[in-house]
Amino acid sequence: MISTEYVIAILQLPKIGRKTAARFLDALTYNINNKEDLYDFLKERTVGTKLPDYSRADIEAAIAEAEGIVSLSEKLGVSIITYKDELYPKQLLEIPDFPIVLSYKGNIQSLSEKPNIAVIGTREPTEYGARIGERIAEVFAGYKFNIVSGLAIGCDTAGHKGALKGKGTTTAVLAHGLDHIYPKENRELADEILQNDGVLLSEYFVKTRALSNFFVERDRIQAGLSQLVVVVETGVKGGTMHTVKYCEEYKRSLVCIAHPDKWLNHEKVQGNQMLIREGRAYGISTPEEIDVLSYLLLDNYFETSFTKEIYIKNFYDALGHYFVSFPELKKKSVEIHTGSNKSSYFYEAYKSICLRIAGEFKLDFGVDYVRPVDSTNRTANSLFKEHISEKVNQVAFTRRRLYSTFAKEIQHDLIQLWDFVQHTNNQNNKVNPSGDDLSKTKGGETDDSQYKLWEE
Repeated sequence: MISTEYVIAILQLPKIGRKTAARFLDALTYNINNKEDLYDFLKERTVGTKLPDYSRADIEAAIAEAEGIVSLSEKLGVSIITYKDELYPKQLLEIPDFPIVLSYKGNIQSLSEKPNIAVIGTREPTEYGARIGERIAEVFAGYKFNIVSGLAIGCDTAGHKGALKGKGTTTAVLAHGLDHIYPKENRELADEILQNDGVLLSEYFVKTRALSNFFVERDRIQAGLSQLVVVVETGVKGGTMHTVKYCEEYKRSLVCIAHPDKWLNHEKVQGNQMLIREGRAYGISTPEEIDVLSYLLLDNYFETSFTKEIYIKNFYDALGHYFVSFPELKKKSVEIHTGSNKSSYFYEAYKSICLRIAGEFKLDFGVDYVRPVDSTNRTANSLFKEHISEKVNQVAFTRRRLYSTFAKEIQHDLIQLWDFVQHTNNQNNKVNPSGDDLSKTKGGETDDSQYKLWEE
């Protein structure tokens, strides 16, 4: 209906911002094929408004400027899309002030093929914050989440590096044109992001230099792109609070790292404590909570997304494999919670995960993904028979949201069960849900660094 170049031209006209441009473009019902069409369209839309009476010379100047932007972008390997484009991340359209255009380098589809988690925080983290920020991004990347951050020094850098370390993808949302990288210290990191199937993203055109308010505008995009925002560290009045505000406005899930006692008096963690104390953020303080949070987020994403990506199999497959391979899990769950009236919920919730595996992946990937090596295993066969009878009305737990009452009631039990599964796995197979061997270092020694970080 209208070319990207003409959309850019509209944005070059005085007094036209994101909301006005979106209103104009949403009202467009015919093709804009040339300058005269654009002139007539703008005349039609500006009658009776407070906008200027744009002349043909105004529009020709705007088009010339747009042509220059497109030409230079192409030379620099920068692509430009509008919010009408198929490649535009659909989750951004959920926010009221979405960008009209996006410039990008790299694989922008990584923002639509996976659920996104923003890992953000202060530019001056504590030693603990820098390490735990990298570690948490690594773990989430291992579960096939895309990590979103802003390429700033500090917690942003930790998030990007952790994603790369976890062999995942990461998105850097920048507050300037993509003809340069700010801060310059992260130029090499930006290159590494692109080399590993990630993307550099900005709503600003090439040759646009960063201004202070651009960083606040950038923060809304980080929140808008993400299903979950993780605050590694922030002061009460830190810049991270801009993203927190957008996260709450857009109804995104918010998580804060809950720090060990030795760090609680540090200035850069006071924002975390405030958000947790006020009930605005969910505090996480153990690696098991990250595992369960990952499952719940994937479940929520899978329910609301129209795409069925193989990365989800990695997490569900591991749970299903343990369930059908270790029948003693049922007995173990009862032993752990003797006397608890939650034991039946505990087992049923876990079983529902396996039913979900069978339901979602049997046709797409084959039953071998969830069937143990011993095909005569009666537990596995029973699981699939039960799936056949319940494939329409599956257990309600897997349809619940992250903060639903039922999820909260059994969350502790699920954490305990996942912890037991992980330790059983470490004892037997030495693998993790993503299929990588994380239990050994290059030297062959056991790697418990994740637990050491949380125990400080």
